[in-house]
Amino acid sequence: DTVGALAVQDLAEDDEAISVRSVFVRAPSRAEQERRLRLRATDSEDTIERRLAEAETEESRAHRFDSVIVNDDLDAALRRLEAAFGLDDSVG
Repeated sequence: DTVGALAVQDLAEDDEAISVRSVFVRAPSRAEQERRLRLRATDSEDTIERRLAEAETEESRAHRFDSVIVNDDLDAALRRLEAAFGLDDSVG
């Protein structure tokens, strides 16, 4: 939810006690996002269309996040997420 994440980010700008690191995770393409939604077979056609429309709006906010990760491969995306937070394999 980009609205909530950006609201927390805005709060952190006004309060030095709050530290925020924001990460936007996106599918490699709209077609892939639609394919994944349809493969789940859990949503109605209306819900899929709504989610795809919402994704376009959320994509327009991606530039406001500290990092943007393309979830093209789960393991690679996880490594990029860990790197965004300064984590490595030795952290448990």
